[in-house]
Amino acid sequence: MSFNIDKMISPFIKALPPSGLAKFLEITANNPNIVPLSVGEPDFDIPAKVRAACIDSLNAGKSNYTSTLGMLELREAIATDTYKNYGVQYDPKTEIMVTVGVSEALDVVIRTIMVPDGEIIIPEPCYVANKACIILAGGKPVPVETKLENGFIPTVTDLEKQ
Repeated sequence: MSFNIDKMISPFIKALPPSGLAKFLEITANNPNIVPLSVGEPDFDIPAKVRAACIDSLNAGKSNYTSTLGMLELREAIATDTYKNYGVQYDPKTEIMVTVGVSEALDVVIRTIMVPDGEIIIPEPCYVANKACIILAGGKPVPVETKLENGFIPTVTDLEKQ
């Protein structure tokens, strides 16, 4: 009996286009004059106050899993801040979810709304993981080129071309 690993790999994984991100990160890592913003990595250390708060939290034994929605106290603070700064009110118990980053949030949203063989318009340029999230959810990314002169916001004409 022969074993074919290729048959065990998801067709969604096979459909992922190759990413140039690893090569880009290798190039930027060796050049101190380049600040790579591609992965949301700042060019400064975590502030001492934040590091101290993390250490205090660990020393207090706060190292267990939280709700999959995130800590209620944090969601309440987000709701307060969102209302204060934008005048929009959300229920922190039912309408706010905390993720570890934008890529996770995007993945959760896409998996929630994607229907089999559905399409999602994706303005380009974009972060490399955006297309992958759509493909892994069983959908098809529909790229729409954006331009600097429009603030990288797709115009009606750009969208009508699709």
